[in-house]
Amino acid sequence: MADTRSSFNFRKSATKLQKPKAQNLEEEYIHNLQQQAYFLELELKLLKDKEREQKNMFPSDGLENGPLSENIIALKAKYKKLQQDLEKNIG
Repeated sequence: MADTRSSFNFRKSATKLQKPKAQNLEEEYIHNLQQQAYFLELELKLLKDKEREQKNMFPSDGLENGPLSENIIALKAKYKKLQQDLEKNIG
């Protein structure tokens, strides 16, 4: 009978020890997720700032930041218009 009580008490104390460990693990997991979210927000802010700097360094001159083929077509149209205006001025 004493052996049963001691094993019951051991299981009871082991369960008590497991709950705080599980709670600590859960808190640590939540903290790590919060840190990851914070670092992702910082990275996003940094990327947006770099994009803004690049736009300021290289003005698009009316071209959108769309696909490259659209920009090439827009540049060709702009070149053709300039060429036509130049020919009108010369001729």
